Amino acid sequence: PKPQNPIRFKIKFNGKKILFDIDHHLEKASKGEILPELAIKVICAKVKEIFENEPNVVNVNSPVTVVGDVHG
Repeated sequence: PKPQNPIRFKIKFNGKKILFDIDHHLEKASKGEILPELAIKVICAKVKEIFENEPNVVNVNSPVTVVGDVHG
């Protein structure tokens, strides 16, 4: 089923602003299709942005040793 509110935003590519539809690319990936490098970079950047804005995510410098229960 298609998402009711697709996630779309404008990105700059080769000096032009284009509309990027994350849901379209995630649907392709879920079917096992290979995504273009640009799509993967844009998705990773968006995921990083989302995690950076999460109040329960802590930014730590490497190297880090994690000990104990790490699942959420």
